[in-house]
Amino acid sequence: MKTTQEYFNLTIDELLITDENNWTKEENLLYDEGLNCTFFDDEEEYTEQEQEFKNWLQETFNGIEVSLVLKTINERIAVISKWDKSMIL
Repeated sequence: MKTTQEYFNLTIDELLITDENNWTKEENLLYDEGLNCTFFDDEEEYTEQEQEFKNWLQETFNGIEVSLVLKTINERIAVISKWDKSMIL
């Protein structure tokens, strides 16, 4: 699993820079990556809930799929969801 440092090609210090709303650069970049960003506490939690989460996405947001899973600088798991390419007109 890639880390946010690897994916965004930024250092921890760069990812920890906060904006006027106290959001870190890492958080802003993750939320900008897709339609939805969901965080899990760690890899174990994500693994346990992965299928249930994907089912929920499909039931709640028909046409949305997991497109990216990254480990954040504080070891949480960020799951980015986007429209399935076949759903885009």
